[in-house]
Amino acid sequence: MVIKVRGQSALEYLVTYGWAILAIIVIFAVLFGLGIFNPSKFVNEKQSGGFSSFMVQDFKISGTTLTLTVGNTVGRAITVTGVNSTKGGCAWSGSTAVQPSAVQTLTVTCTSVATGAEYNYDDMKLSFTDSLSSQSHTETGFLKGKGE
Repeated sequence: MVIKVRGQSALEYLVTYGWAILAIIVIFAVLFGLGIFNPSKFVNEKQSGGFSSFMVQDFKISGTTLTLTVGNTVGRAITVTGVNSTKGGCAWSGSTAVQPSAVQTLTVTCTSVATGAEYNYDDMKLSFTDSLSSQSHTETGFLKGKGE
Protein backbone atom coordinates (compact mmCIF):
# COMPACT_ATOMS: atom_id res chain seq x y z
CA MET A 1 0.00 0.00 0.00
CA VAL A 2 2.89 2.36 0.68
CA ILE A 3 4.16 1.84 -2.88
CA LYS A 4 0.84 3.02 -4.34
CA VAL A 5 0.96 6.23 -2.28
CA ARG A 6 4.50 6.97 -3.47
CA GLY A 7 3.54 6.34 -7.07
CA GLN A 8 0.46 8.54 -6.76
CA SER A 9 2.37 11.46 -5.22
CA ALA A 10 5.09 11.18 -7.88
CA LEU A 11 2.44 11.25 -10.61
CA GLU A 12 0.71 14.27 -9.02
CA TYR A 13 4.09 16.00 -8.77
CA LEU A 14 4.81 15.44 -12.49
CA VAL A 15 1.31 16.48 -13.60
CA THR A 16 1.48 19.70 -11.55
CA TYR A 17 4.83 20.66 -13.09
CA GLY A 18 3.54 19.66 -16.54
CA TRP A 19 0.62 22.09 -16.24
CA ALA A 20 2.97 24.86 -15.09
CA ILE A 21 5.31 24.27 -18.04
CA LEU A 22 2.36 24.19 -20.44
CA ALA A 23 1.09 27.52 -19.05
CA ILE A 24 4.54 29.09 -19.55
CA ILE A 25 4.67 27.84 -23.15
CA VAL A 26 1.21 29.29 -23.87
CA ILE A 27 2.20 32.66 -22.37
CA PHE A 28 5.38 32.81 -24.49
CA ALA A 29 3.41 31.87 -27.62
CA VAL A 30 0.93 34.69 -27.00
CA LEU A 31 3.72 37.23 -26.34
CA PHE A 32 5.54 36.11 -29.50
CA GLY A 33 2.34 36.43 -31.50
CA LEU A 34 1.88 40.00 -30.24
CA GLY A 35 5.41 40.91 -31.40
CA ILE A 36 6.84 41.58 -27.94
CA PHE A 37 10.11 39.86 -28.89
CA ASN A 38 10.56 41.95 -32.09
CA PRO A 39 13.17 44.62 -31.24
CA SER A 40 12.40 46.73 -34.33
CA LYS A 41 8.96 47.39 -32.86
CA PHE A 42 10.58 49.52 -30.14
CA VAL A 43 12.96 51.46 -32.40
CA ASN A 44 12.11 54.79 -33.96
CA GLU A 45 11.33 54.49 -37.66
CA LYS A 46 13.71 57.33 -38.53
CA GLN A 47 17.38 56.98 -37.66
CA SER A 48 20.47 58.96 -38.57
CA GLY A 49 24.07 59.11 -37.42
CA GLY A 50 27.73 58.99 -38.22
CA PHE A 51 28.23 62.70 -38.79
CA SER A 52 30.56 64.46 -36.35
CA SER A 53 30.41 67.97 -37.82
CA PHE A 54 26.66 67.87 -38.41
CA MET A 55 23.70 67.06 -36.23
CA VAL A 56 20.79 65.79 -38.29
CA GLN A 57 17.79 67.58 -36.79
CA ASP A 58 15.18 66.06 -39.10
CA PHE A 59 14.79 64.48 -42.52
CA LYS A 60 12.11 63.02 -44.75
CA ILE A 61 11.82 61.62 -48.24
CA SER A 62 8.71 62.36 -50.24
CA GLY A 63 8.88 61.00 -53.78
CA THR A 64 12.23 62.16 -55.16
CA THR A 65 12.80 64.94 -52.61
CA LEU A 66 14.94 64.47 -49.50
CA THR A 67 14.43 67.36 -47.09
CA LEU A 68 17.42 67.33 -44.76
CA THR A 69 17.73 69.69 -41.78
CA VAL A 70 21.25 69.75 -40.34
CA GLY A 71 22.89 71.70 -37.55
CA ASN A 72 26.48 72.93 -37.49
CA THR A 73 28.44 71.40 -34.61
CA VAL A 74 31.91 72.48 -35.83
CA GLY A 75 31.97 75.60 -33.67
CA ARG A 76 32.68 78.04 -36.51
CA ALA A 77 31.02 78.95 -39.79
CA ILE A 78 31.05 76.33 -42.54
CA THR A 79 29.74 76.18 -46.08
CA VAL A 80 27.90 73.02 -47.12
CA THR A 81 28.97 72.18 -50.68
CA GLY A 82 27.46 68.77 -51.41
CA VAL A 83 25.21 65.91 -50.37
CA ASN A 84 25.58 62.55 -52.13
CA SER A 85 24.50 58.93 -51.73
CA THR A 86 25.09 56.26 -54.36
CA LYS A 87 22.60 53.86 -52.72
CA GLY A 88 19.85 56.47 -52.70
CA GLY A 89 20.83 58.10 -55.96
CA CYS A 90 20.98 61.39 -54.06
CA ALA A 91 22.83 64.41 -55.37
CA TRP A 92 22.98 68.05 -54.34
CA SER A 93 25.68 70.57 -54.96
CA GLY A 94 25.65 74.20 -54.11
CA SER A 95 26.93 76.56 -51.50
CA THR A 96 25.01 77.12 -48.29
CA ALA A 97 26.61 78.88 -45.33
CA VAL A 98 25.77 77.55 -41.87
CA GLN A 99 26.77 79.58 -38.83
CA PRO A 100 27.94 77.91 -35.57
CA SER A 101 25.09 76.20 -33.72
CA ALA A 102 22.71 77.18 -36.55
CA VAL A 103 20.38 74.93 -38.50
CA GLN A 104 20.01 74.77 -42.28
CA THR A 105 17.47 72.87 -44.40
CA LEU A 106 18.70 71.33 -47.66
CA THR A 107 16.48 70.00 -50.45
CA VAL A 108 18.23 67.07 -52.15
CA THR A 109 17.07 65.16 -55.24
CA CYS A 110 17.12 61.36 -54.84
CA THR A 111 15.77 58.26 -56.52
CA SER A 112 12.03 58.01 -55.94
CA VAL A 113 10.93 56.32 -52.71
CA ALA A 114 7.30 55.16 -52.48
CA THR A 115 5.20 56.15 -49.49
CA GLY A 116 5.80 53.63 -46.69
CA ALA A 117 8.76 52.00 -48.46
CA GLU A 118 11.85 51.56 -46.31
CA TYR A 119 15.18 53.07 -47.29
CA ASN A 120 18.68 52.78 -45.86
CA TYR A 121 21.26 55.24 -47.13
CA ASP A 122 24.32 54.14 -45.18
CA ASP A 123 26.69 55.93 -47.56
CA MET A 124 25.33 59.48 -47.21
CA LYS A 125 28.18 61.94 -47.76
CA LEU A 126 28.01 65.58 -46.63
CA SER A 127 30.76 67.82 -47.97
CA PHE A 128 31.63 71.18 -46.49
CA THR A 129 34.33 73.84 -46.41
CA ASP A 130 35.61 75.24 -43.13
CA SER A 131 35.49 79.04 -43.25
CA LEU A 132 38.51 79.43 -40.96
CA SER A 133 40.94 77.10 -42.75
CA SER A 134 39.25 77.03 -46.21
CA GLN A 135 39.80 73.27 -46.26
CA SER A 136 37.21 70.90 -47.73
CA HIS A 137 35.94 67.93 -45.73
CA THR A 138 33.57 65.06 -46.43
CA GLU A 139 31.77 63.05 -43.77
CA THR A 140 29.92 59.78 -44.27
CA GLY A 141 26.88 58.82 -42.21
CA PHE A 142 23.54 57.11 -42.61
CA LEU A 143 19.84 57.88 -42.91
CA LYS A 144 17.19 55.19 -42.40
CA GLY A 145 13.45 55.54 -42.54
CA LYS A 146 10.29 55.16 -44.61
CA GLY A 147 9.05 57.27 -47.50
CA GLU A 148 6.39 59.79 -46.51
